Amino acid sequence: MLCCRTNHDVLRQSGGFTLVELLVVITIIGVLVAMLLPAVNSARESARNVQCKNNLKQLADAMLASEEAQGIFPTGGWGWFWDGDPDRGYGNQQPGGWIYNILPNTELAAVHDLGMGGNSTTATVLQLVSTALPLTSCPTRRRPALYPMSWGSNVIAYNVTGGNSPITAPAGFKVARTDYAGCCGDGGTNQYGPGPNTVSKSDQASYFQGRTLSGFATLDGVTFEQSTIRKDDITDGASQTIMIGEKYLGADSYGTGHVGADNENEYVGFDNDTFRTTGLPPKQDRWGLDDEISFGSAHPNAANFALCDGSTLTINYAVDKNTFRMLGTRNEGTAVDMSKLGAF
Repeated sequence: MLCCRTNHDVLRQSGGFTLVELLVVITIIGVLVAMLLPAVNSARESARNVQCKNNLKQLADAMLASEEAQGIFPTGGWGWFWDGDPDRGYGNQQPGGWIYNILPNTELAAVHDLGMGGNSTTATVLQLVSTALPLTSCPTRRRPALYPMSWGSNVIAYNVTGGNSPITAPAGFKVARTDYAGCCGDGGTNQYGPGPNTVSKSDQASYFQGRTLSGFATLDGVTFEQSTIRKDDITDGASQTIMIGEKYLGADSYGTGHVGADNENEYVGFDNDTFRTTGLPPKQDRWGLDDEISFGSAHPNAANFALCDGSTLTINYAVDKNTFRMLGTRNEGTAVDMSKLGAF
């Protein structure tokens, strides 16, 4: 006699997962994700590091193109209360810093010329400082964006067609900032102050020449306040002299503008926002540590640099201190033992 199977029998034989089997599968997936995630993160960081080095290469090419056209490496300008003026050339009478002076050799050439012909106004200065140059942002640290003015008087600049009244940023105004800095030498000085408070004062030779601020003699890099350094001045060799590199910035300060090393805009004159020294080895960004002088990076293990021959170099944070220091000087007269750099 035939026996009919019930629906219960069919369901019981359907082969579904038991709870234990599901837990095993989930555990296996979790283990695989845990194993793959570091590899994925490592691949992403590797790509970001490549982009960072490419940024430095393009910045170095722009620096060298400027030197070729003007006969000097981009000058460092006057101080943190001064931005670029297209009518004042590329020498020591230019108030803007190195990033401003390379703009003609980047995709932002038109931004360099804002206000040309004596037409500088508050509006053109504010447009300049609120235009980010994408090449100056390290993708591991932060994207090319605008960041808030969040300090004291919010003064942007003194220079408006030679005027004496400072430009004050409106409420909520945001500016462009940089993750890369010019190398001004191996000393402890990478800024002096806001600069002259009038154009006429800056044009007095005694204003800059008469300065006796501590550390002036240590400005032995390739760009600094009122610098006019030529290729021939780099007697230590272009391939052994840092031109620009990643600047250190505390990991808790990426977007705040609360620290002195990141509270201006990227086009200002000689200032610790845009200049660093090799007096100390580079260091990795960390929480709770401010350092307004050193080079450094958000990358693990090492920071990236561009040398005066246009090549790029990745230098380990554990680099020999004196060897790294010598890379910041243009004319010390001592050959650098590159094997001590921990470079790759």
